[in-house]
Amino acid sequence: MTNVFEYFKREEDGSWTSTQPLSMVAGPGMRLGFTAGRNFKPGELFFGLNLAAELDAMAQGSSSNGQ
Repeated sequence: MTNVFEYFKREEDGSWTSTQPLSMVAGPGMRLGFTAGRNFKPGELFFGLNLAAELDAMAQGSSSNGQ
């Protein structure tokens, strides 16, 4: 499994920026691609997904698991 935090960095304003290109499957028949430098602001929808909120939740879960 890919560690998404190798590909995204949280900014001081709460947004997330991709640090390198990434391609991932987001559901049946849905592949998402990110270029380095793409910024995702809180509340911004990307193909219907609030990616900043998802990354925040993942970061909170990984820190509570001691990772």
